[in-house]
Amino acid sequence: HEAIENWWAAIKIDSTHRAFARPTMLKISKAHNEVGEHDTAIKIAKDHVEENETLEGLFALGDALLDGEKFQEAVNTYQRSMEFEVSIEL
Repeated sequence: HEAIENWWAAIKIDSTHRAFARPTMLKISKAHNEVGEHDTAIKIAKDHVEENETLEGLFALGDALLDGEKFQEAVNTYQRSMEFEVSIEL
C-alpha cells in the first residue's frame, strides 16, 4: 500500500498534469487489484475511462472486473476494447 500512497501523493502535487496522472491511475488500479481490492481497482479504472476512453484504460477496467468476478461487465468492457478505434491525426 505504500506504493499506492506514494503514487497518489505524486498525483496531488499537480493534479492538472494529466500526462502523468492518467498512467499512474492505471498503476494504482492494478496495484489495488493485485492485493484483492477489486472494487477500488474498478472505481479507479472506471474514473480513468470516463475521463478519456483509451485501450489501456479499457483493458485495466476489464482486468479489474474479471478479477472482481463481475464477469458480464468484464466481457462487455473487453468487447468495447475490440471496437475501440484509435484516431491518428496526421
